[in-house]
Amino acid sequence: MDLIVISFAGGAVVAALVFWPILRRARLRAHADAPPTGKHALRPAQPAAARPAPQQPAPEAPAAEARPEPAAIPRQAIGDEGEQPARAEPELGVTVSTLPTALFEEHHAAKFRRTRDRIERLRTQLHEQN
Repeated sequence: MDLIVISFAGGAVVAALVFWPILRRARLRAHADAPPTGKHALRPAQPAAARPAPQQPAPEAPAAEARPEPAAIPRQAIGDEGEQPARAEPELGVTVSTLPTALFEEHHAAKFRRTRDRIERLRTQLHEQN
């Protein structure tokens, strides 16, 4: 009995340690539009015009001229190209000849067939008994 009470108390402590900061953060976000409270609220608010703007360095040269053109990705050939329908969107360099689900079915076809046969045998046995 003591072990149950101690484990319950330990669980309550862990839950409080985990969820207390989450609840506190959520409460703070809910009141984010409210006027500030605490030490920072005592500072006078600076208007946006009074704040100094961060200085940005001047660009030395246009970035478009400095970068080299990306190399085109070569397309992989897949047998007969006439099977694929024409697409309006540009193609990426990777093509998949068969879907992963089809590969999975091919790999496990014998196991699926055995399972279907076993289910069918069990159905016939149940119908024979009833």
